[in-house]
Amino acid sequence: MLDAEYSIDVQHQTKEVTIVVRGNFQEKDAEYFVNDYQEKIGSIPAKDFDLVVDSKSLVVVSQKILPLLEECYKMYKASGFKRVKFIASSVTVGMQLKRIAKKTELDNAEVEVISQ
Repeated sequence: MLDAEYSIDVQHQTKEVTIVVRGNFQEKDAEYFVNDYQEKIGSIPAKDFDLVVDSKSLVVVSQKILPLLEECYKMYKASGFKRVKFIASSVTVGMQLKRIAKKTELDNAEVEVISQ
């Protein structure tokens, strides 16, 4: 059973991929996510798409999970999206996401904090 929930939605008309993440990600969640991501993103020309990662319902990221999140950022970078936008509901999560983007050199990323 997963501790976190996620969805990956590819919208061909608007050229946008939306990933919604909820809960508290653990290693087993990341494995499922990576497999689903590769299956869905492998069939599109990512360079023509924007990626929006909705993290408003993501629990603050623990130090133990940071390496997994960094690997996901590297995966987003390798996919070659035109633009990557992370949406967070707290300044704390927003700062974590910005720090990881900088560390992984995901230069086309922006983080937006939206209060719920």
